Amino acid sequence: VENRGLVDSASRLNEMEVETLLEILGNQIDSPSNWLIGISILIQTIVTAVLVFIVWSSKRIAKQQKDITDKQLDILRVQTNLALHERRFIIYESLMTLIGAAIGNKALANDDLTKLWMYSKEGDFILDDDLNSYIQEIQTRCNIFVKLTQNEPRILGEEYDEWVLKLEKEQVFFSTAFEEIPQKFNKYLG
Repeated sequence: VENRGLVDSASRLNEMEVETLLEILGNQIDSPSNWLIGISILIQTIVTAVLVFIVWSSKRIAKQQKDITDKQLDILRVQTNLALHERRFIIYESLMTLIGAAIGNKALANDDLTKLWMYSKEGDFILDDDLNSYIQEIQTRCNIFVKLTQNEPRILGEEYDEWVLKLEKEQVFFSTAFEEIPQKFNKYLG
């Protein structure tokens, strides 16, 4: 019986202690200001972490997009330069073909003259004014050369000698042009 009384008093003490602890904890837990402060700090921390992640991701994506745009611009520049180079080379090639034929005292083909005329129209946009003027002079001299070769006099004499002098004059011009054209096109093709 005595042991039972000790057990009862110990359990009562335990019950009292438990009640006291629950009362203390209950006061702490039931206090709205403590709960709200804890929850608001937790929510602020989570929101801040999410915002930091969003900003970091946005910066990374923006950098990647800038890198892609820069690479696309570089590719576009290369393609544009290549297209300009090709167009300039076509003009250069047609000039050298015509001049080579004139130097060789061959008849200039109308197709070659037409090709040069067509492509030299583009030259107004892709070549400088000095070179465009020079090309126009070559075209004029090609037309003179064509007329000379088509109207060769049949009879030897003064008319024939005059024709030969005009033809030689044009061939000297074309020989000089044959040497000058690569130099003039060097800044575009070299």
